[in-house]
Parts: sequence; C-alpha cells; structure tokens
Amino acid sequence: MYTATVPLTILSFTPYDGTPSSLMTAQLQAPISGPGSQGIFSGDGQSVTVRVPAGYGGLVQINYQLNDPNYVLTGIAVDPTAVPGGVSFGRQQLPSVVVNRDSAGSQLIVTDACLRNFSNVDFNFLILVQCVNSGDPNSGRIGAIDPDIENETEN
Repeated sequence: MYTATVPLTILSFTPYDGTPSSLMTAQLQAPISGPGSQGIFSGDGQSVTVRVPAGYGGLVQINYQLNDPNYVLTGIAVDPTAVPGGVSFGRQQLPSVVVNRDSAGSQLIVTDACLRNFSNVDFNFLILVQCVNSGDPNSGRIGAIDPDIENETEN
C-alpha cells in the first residue's frame, strides 16, 4: 500500500458554522511519501494528487498528522454529491477513516480506494478539528480544514 504523510499546523482556530469564511487557517506541508511511494503523491499538502500505476488495484493512505496538544482531529465530513450526476463517493472512494489520539497530538488516516470511476475528480471533504485547550474560549468547539485530494489515472 502506498502512503503519504501530511503534517498539519493550526495557525488560527475558527469554529466552523457551515460557511466557507469560517474555515480555520491551517498549514498543510508537502506530503512526505513513504517507502516505494515516489511519484504516487504530489502537491503541496493543501492539494494532494494521487497517481497510481495503470492496473493498480490496491488502496493508498494519506496520514494527516497534527502534533499540537491544544487540538485533536475528530474525523472528516464529505460532500455527498461531489461527483457529476450526484453519485456519492465518500463511502466508495474513502472506505476507511481512522483517528488516533494521544496527549501530544492526533493522526487522521484517510484510505483512498483509487477507484477508476472516480478518476480526475476533486473530492470535497473537510477535516474536522476540535479545540481541547481548557483555557481557550473555543474549547470544545469544532473547526474545519478544507484540503483537496484528486485521483488521476495513469495510462
């Protein structure tokens, strides 16, 4: 399985109210590809392109890492009509989302099924983050980061 790691840094926390202007500011650094993943992942972290070899029938994983004890990653929210024709891709293309947390930070592992019928589609989803700093007025509130993943078919 191909994997990439995208470190996250929270620059400012804004509770999400459903509008694009309430998306919080985060820095997504360039993906660090795992062993054997050279050329599979590209982008700047905010936008990640996955290009698997022709005929590849496996999965890939993108590991979002947040090393900040003031915030925890809580999951993702997926646009159910992101594909032309209104077909929901979330359960098909992203079959597994795992959150791991400890006192120093958290990790969100998004598994991408690399399905050919979702090739060249920009997936709309949000990474959900909760403020857990008891001294912060936003403690307990949820914020959202808007990254981008696109799968491309290699011929």
